[in-house]
Amino acid sequence: MTNKRPLHKTLRGITLAIVLSTLSANGQDATAKDERSGDWKSSLNAGVGLTDGNSDTLNAHVGFRAESLTAYDEIFLGTDFYYSEDTDVTTSESLYSFAQYNLLLSERLYLGGLADFLYDDIAAVDYRINVGPLIGFYLIKSDRTKLAIEAGPGYLWEEVGGVKADYLTVRFAERFTHQLTETLSLFQSVSFTTEAEDFDNYYIVADAGIETRLSDRWSLRIYAQDRYDPLPAAGQEKNDFGLFTGLSFALGPVKPMPASTGPKGVVTSAAVAGNPWDVSLGVTGSFTDGNSDTLGIAADLAATYLGDYSEIYLAAGGAYGESNGVVNRELAFASGQYNKLLNERFYLGGRADFFYDAISELDYRVTPAILAGIYLIKNEVATLAVEAGPSYTFEDQSGVQSDYFGVYVGERFTLQVSENLKFWQSAGAVLDVDNTDNIVVDAQAGFDVKLSDRISLRTAVRNVYDGDVPAGIEKNDFQLLSGLAITF
Repeated sequence: MTNKRPLHKTLRGITLAIVLSTLSANGQDATAKDERSGDWKSSLNAGVGLTDGNSDTLNAHVGFRAESLTAYDEIFLGTDFYYSEDTDVTTSESLYSFAQYNLLLSERLYLGGLADFLYDDIAAVDYRINVGPLIGFYLIKSDRTKLAIEAGPGYLWEEVGGVKADYLTVRFAERFTHQLTETLSLFQSVSFTTEAEDFDNYYIVADAGIETRLSDRWSLRIYAQDRYDPLPAAGQEKNDFGLFTGLSFALGPVKPMPASTGPKGVVTSAAVAGNPWDVSLGVTGSFTDGNSDTLGIAADLAATYLGDYSEIYLAAGGAYGESNGVVNRELAFASGQYNKLLNERFYLGGRADFFYDAISELDYRVTPAILAGIYLIKNEVATLAVEAGPSYTFEDQSGVQSDYFGVYVGERFTLQVSENLKFWQSAGAVLDVDNTDNIVVDAQAGFDVKLSDRISLRTAVRNVYDGDVPAGIEKNDFQLLSGLAITF
C-alpha cells in the first residue's frame, strides 16, 4: 500500500504537466519537426450527424490527442466524448480520458505509468478510474511502423449501477500504428484489464481506424471502438460498439503535406480525357451496438453530362436510420433533367422528380415539369443557373391520393474554390397554383474536399419543406451528413 499514493501523485503531476505543455505547444510555429524532438503534437477531431423534423436525431463525437516524444521518454494524452439522442431522448453519453508516461530504458524497452477514466451514462458507469505502473516493449519500431506491448498491475475505483467497488487489477495492452503513405495512416489498440483476484471480472477496450490527411492540418478519420464488460450493471448490455467518421485538426507543429503531383488549374468535365460524363457515389454512415443501439446510413448516386449542345442531370439515393430497433428514417429519391442548349446561356428542358418518405407517411410524390433556364454565371470556376416552368404532381400521403397543377422554380450553383475544394448548392420549389399553402421546397448544399483523383470527403446539408402536411407530420425535415464521395 505504501507505493500506491506516490504513484498516484506522480500520475496526477504528469497529467497536469501534459495539459500545461500542450497548451503552450499550441502557440508554436507550424514547422516540420523531427519525430523525437520532444515538441508537442496535438489534434482535435470531431464528427456530427443531425436530422430534425419528422426524424429528430443527433450523433456527435469530440476527441483530443497529444503526444511528446524524445529519445528518453514518451507522453501520451487523450480524451473522447460521445453523445447521441433520438427525439430528445439520450441514446449514448460517454467520456473516456487517459494519460500515459513512458521512460525509455533502451531503444525498445520502457517503464511507465498509466491513468484512465471512463464515464458512460447509458451503461450506468458513473466512473471507472484505473491507475498503475507498467513495463512495455516495442516489437517493431521504425519511422513508419510501431507495435508495442505492455503489462502491469494497477488499482481501480468504480461505481457501476450505483454499486461502488475498488480492487487490484492486472492490465495487458498493445498499440499499433502504420504509415501507409505520406498522407494515409492506420492506428489500432487493445487493452485488457482484469481484477487480480477474480479473472471473470474484466473489461476490454479496443479501437482501430484510418486517417487521411487533407491538408497540412486537416485530416479525415474513420474509426471503430468496442468496449466489452462481462459483468455490466443490471439490465445493461455487455458490449458497446461504435463506428464513426469525422475530421481532425492538428494544433501543434505539423509536417507539411507533400507537393501535389496532379493536374493544375480547374477544368470542366468535358475537358477531362474528352469524357463529358461525371459520375459520383456518396456514402455516409454511423453505427453503434450494445447499450446504445443506433444505425444511420445514406447514399446518393449522381451523373452529369455536359455537352456542347445538351446537358443531362441524373440523381438517385436514399437514407435509413433506426434507434433501439425502431426505424426513425427511411426515404428514397430520384430525379432526372435534360436541357437543350439554345446558346451558351439559354436552354429549354424537362425534368421529373420522385420522393418517398416513410416517416412522413409519403408513399410517393412524382413531379414532371417543363422548364426554361438561363446561366447567370458560366465559366470554369463557377456556374449559376435559374429555371422555371409548369409542373404536375401526383402524390399519396397518409393514404390520401391527390394530383395538382403547379409551377416549378429552381436554381443550381457550383464554385471551384481551389484545386481540391468544390462547393455546390441547389434548390427547387413546386407551388400548387390552386393552394398557395401547398408548396414543397427541396434545398441542399455541401462541399467536396478532394483526397485523391477519385475520392473526396463530402459534407452536405439538405432541407425538405412541405407546407401542406397531414396532422401530426412536421413540415420541415433537415439533415446534416458527412461521408465519402467516389468518382467513377
